[in-house]
Amino acid sequence: MLINFKILWCEDDKTWRDETQAMVENHLENLGFNAEFVFIDSADSASPALLQSSEYDLILTDLGFHNTNFGLEIIQKLRSNQLYTDVLFYSSKGTAELLAAMKEDHLDGVFISNRTDFESKFDKLVKCILRKTLHPKIMRGIIIGALSEIDGATYNILKKKYELSGDQKNEYVNDLKKSLCDLHKDRTKKARKILKEDNDQFIESIESTQVLESRKRLDKIIKFSKNDLATDDEHHANLSKLPDVSNKRNKLTHWKKIEANDEQIILKDYLRDESYTFNHSEAADLRKNINNGFKALNHYFNKINS
Repeated sequence: MLINFKILWCEDDKTWRDETQAMVENHLENLGFNAEFVFIDSADSASPALLQSSEYDLILTDLGFHNTNFGLEIIQKLRSNQLYTDVLFYSSKGTAELLAAMKEDHLDGVFISNRTDFESKFDKLVKCILRKTLHPKIMRGIIIGALSEIDGATYNILKKKYELSGDQKNEYVNDLKKSLCDLHKDRTKKARKILKEDNDQFIESIESTQVLESRKRLDKIIKFSKNDLATDDEHHANLSKLPDVSNKRNKLTHWKKIEANDEQIILKDYLRDESYTFNHSEAADLRKNINNGFKALNHYFNKINS
């Protein structure tokens, strides 16, 4: 699961939108988000369903649509539907007309810009939205949830590698069982039971029991990928960052919270006497590594599955 930032974009100038979209995507990628767009380019494409959805993180709209002020009508419809998502309201004609429209209609949560300043205004507004809506407590939950999807992707790769191992299935499974033994040196009841299973059952148990923890799965996949992907491949580099992400997920999940505010959460492991600070900057790095890692896992699976 990619961590998305969803935008409703109302713009009839496709050439300008396409040029600007690359900037928007790059900006969100640097903040650790995958940009997802819904486009409206005419009055006919502005269906009631699009203007009633509460899924948008931000709305971008031009004032003028084919010599009309349809962009203003869109904002009015959104507000009448009680959708108060922040809006970046822009125009190639300057901001005077936008200001007049806002004052006349008493529109809240609407930020204005001309096209010249669009990039800087977009940058400021997105950062404001993230600080306002993605409290570290919320972002902590989003990251933990996204990493559960990473776990599923790692299992799919391990299973596919098993299917492709041919007459070396025993060696493949024994290697995974060794990792399980190293992980569970005390041989828990669950681990002892799984270690006795035949090859097919053991592979299935990796998913159903999660007994082989995420970090161990990732270590195996990175080892395999050295043979299947070029070491200078960006996907291989992105896979290599996932074990650290998994370790930080464990901190977010299991370490005790000792301080929390709007800017950060401080967690502590008292056994190791270590602390971990989770703030907006750390969250952005984790989001970026999760999205890049998820894409890399899908790329690797498709490569070995082709």
